[in-house]
Amino acid sequence: MKTGFKKTLFIFLLGFVASTQFLQFSQAKTETNSNISDITNKLSFGDLVTLSKSEVYYGNLRSRLNYVLYNPIIDNSGKNNILINNEKQIGDFIRVAEWNIGRGLHIDYIKLLFTSPDEIMKKISDQKVDKKKVKQQIEILKKANIIVLNEVDIGMPRTGYKNIAGELAKTLGYNYAFGVEFVEVDPAHLGLEDNEYSEERILFPNKKYVVDKKKYKGLHGNAILSQFPLKNVRIRRLPNYYDWFGSEKMKVTEIEYIRREAAEKIFKEDVIREIRQGSRIALLADVEIPGLKQPVTIIAAHLENRVIPKYRYEQIKILLDEIKNIDNPVIMAGDFNTTSSDGSPTSIKRELHKRLEDPQFIAKQILYYAVPYSFAVSTADAVSTALRVYKNPAVANIPVISPNKERKLFLALQNFKFTDGGKFDFSGNKYKSSNGRNHLLANSNQRDLRGFTPTFIFQRPFFIGKYKLDWIFVKPSVKDSKSDKIVELEPFYGRTLLEMNYAFDKPLSDHSPITVDLPLNPPSATELKAKKL
Repeated sequence: MKTGFKKTLFIFLLGFVASTQFLQFSQAKTETNSNISDITNKLSFGDLVTLSKSEVYYGNLRSRLNYVLYNPIIDNSGKNNILINNEKQIGDFIRVAEWNIGRGLHIDYIKLLFTSPDEIMKKISDQKVDKKKVKQQIEILKKANIIVLNEVDIGMPRTGYKNIAGELAKTLGYNYAFGVEFVEVDPAHLGLEDNEYSEERILFPNKKYVVDKKKYKGLHGNAILSQFPLKNVRIRRLPNYYDWFGSEKMKVTEIEYIRREAAEKIFKEDVIREIRQGSRIALLADVEIPGLKQPVTIIAAHLENRVIPKYRYEQIKILLDEIKNIDNPVIMAGDFNTTSSDGSPTSIKRELHKRLEDPQFIAKQILYYAVPYSFAVSTADAVSTALRVYKNPAVANIPVISPNKERKLFLALQNFKFTDGGKFDFSGNKYKSSNGRNHLLANSNQRDLRGFTPTFIFQRPFFIGKYKLDWIFVKPSVKDSKSDKIVELEPFYGRTLLEMNYAFDKPLSDHSPITVDLPLNPPSATELKAKKL
């Protein structure tokens, strides 16, 4: 065995052992009043500079990085004023919200939604905004007992070095847990390098960018805010199918440079670089809700955007295998990045490899060469597929003709069975949906006339892209197949708070929040149908 290979193997095994040890530790450390300083002070600014230059596979710095990546912040110092909601149709219920808050760039506005609705309504300047609907959606969000957040900052210049989850939890009087997805070590973030391809160029266009080394923590991840104390909090790191350090650090290749230039000049999109240490995660916590015999497991998930759909499918399969033995109700919410595409930087080699690996691409080429007017067929096919899939990534996959490569992810969730026999609720009963839609997942995720109400919207000169990226999946209490009774936590009234998010001069986030209502003592299906009629 060659010396170089031995050394590589040794480093790999050492890193694996260290990671396993910290994973086990994170499972054991489950309850605390607050351990935020324990996590945020583990890495110094000098450590972050070192981590910006190269990956570290072993030693003391690696151990401390692992500690940050595998141990959640837990703060159960909330007021714990439990306010169970009540509605005449379904009785007592809890409301769960999910929101990718885009780092928390507009945290001051978001806090006003909860503390001063009348004041924030005054900030609406566009006369075309439906203020009545916005006010209704603010009231819906205010009554959320549990809030799952994605893309949350702690100690980043772009969000004023704030602990975004902590600030919002304090405003609401809620408990919170936070799991680190990434330690942000881009030299531009750290103030060490020109910011040509970083978001600092966008956020600080007319200001000199100076980093406060004492306040910079560089933490970015998922959070759970809850009226109920959070117990058994743990992090599950998902398979890392995109190298956020090496791939982002590589010099921009020719084709990627062209793509970025086109994005900025033609589509007016800003394309940024993000050099990070870490990977996507799921943050899990158990809560005990008054009136329920079993705890409820909350999962804040975030799947990778910079990969093709098959790797998001692999991530969800791994996560499902991790949670299959949970024998109590489960609420899994988050940004699943179900774009049906791949947002990673590209190269000629990568584009060729991606296509030659895809049997549908090869089949299409054969079809187009065999059929006259193949260019017209190809163009029409691409347009029809985009219109069919982009608002409904759960739609059926039609190989070659109209593929939906995201479909496997939803089939995995729909067909998954927990060891206690429980399943995620994929039903679409019109009497349990917020707008009377009778389609798949309408109970927990608002359906539109076609597809789903989008949670992510971006504008280009030629069209407006609308996507459903954010989801709530609910495993209610296990149902007795012989009973007509709706079981505890069966999802009702999935909503998308689209108008509220876009009511102001700037959207509160690039994603809209979603909610679902989960009854604690539901009536029978017959009774509920009668009430609705």
